[in-house]
Amino acid sequence: MKVEWLQYFDNKRKESVWYGGELVKIEFDHYVITIGAYGDIRAYINDNYYVDKNNGGNFANYLEEEGIYNDRELYKAIGENRIEFESNNWFEAIIWDTEKKEWVSGIDGVLWDNQLNENDFSWVEDWLKEIMN
Repeated sequence: MKVEWLQYFDNKRKESVWYGGELVKIEFDHYVITIGAYGDIRAYINDNYYVDKNNGGNFANYLEEEGIYNDRELYKAIGENRIEFESNNWFEAIIWDTEKKEWVSGIDGVLWDNQLNENDFSWVEDWLKEIMN
């Protein structure tokens, strides 16, 4: 398995809201899986309204401007009602079959828990077997 990070990834920032667009490419067997953070983010942070459109990944900058630098602080701010999301992004996988030279049909986007781990892609083989059956 070959893993190529297309953006810097911080293990203290595993939630999708820190990222935008293609994030990591995984080559396994005859598949290429591209995982990205997609969708517009619209949220109030400390009563200030922010919009991050077109998978720009700018929401991380807005969080930092408001003094939020990692997932722990993000969860705390949400719990204290300092952040209210109108919409948020998500991680999505797109799969290319290099043998058939086609996108894997029937899977327009595979969603799971909105967290990634930089050093753990052990789930990829089981996940591919599950979705390809």
